Amino acid sequence: MSQTVAVRLAGGYLPQIASERVRNPGLSQQAVIQQWVTQRYGGWISDNLSSAYEIQNVDRDGFDIQFENPDEASQFVKLVGGALK
Repeated sequence: MSQTVAVRLAGGYLPQIASERVRNPGLSQQAVIQQWVTQRYGGWISDNLSSAYEIQNVDRDGFDIQFENPDEASQFVKLVGGALK
């Protein structure tokens, strides 16, 4: 049974996302946010957890991560933040 984590993007990350937008003018804001979230959070998950996961519902305010392993969802919340759904 999978478990979903809701993650809200802290306002402090907005300058990083804006910088990515400047470096990638051909991408939409949504595409830049998706890319940034995938690199930052997907990279962390790949480096620190072994479960399969899917990042979903990305927008300016946050995103969801669906973990196949509920224990890894709980571990992510403990170490990185977010809330179990």
